[in-house]
Amino acid sequence: MPVPAVQLALRVLHPFVGDQELLRTYWDQVMGAQKDSPCGGGQLAFRWLVTRLIDRGFPVAAEFQ
Repeated sequence: MPVPAVQLALRVLHPFVGDQELLRTYWDQVMGAQKDSPCGGGQLAFRWLVTRLIDRGFPVAAEFQ
């Protein structure tokens, strides 16, 4: 997983998600899973991010819901 791209994406999402701790949790899960799994991780925190965006009224592509 390209780390700079993920960092940039999280910075862009921050104003919309409005919860730095949630973004940090996602980052920690992704970076921790990289060491343990070639597939990466963070699916649970990703789901929380999508839920937060939907709850705040932002459109999210159907495949992520």
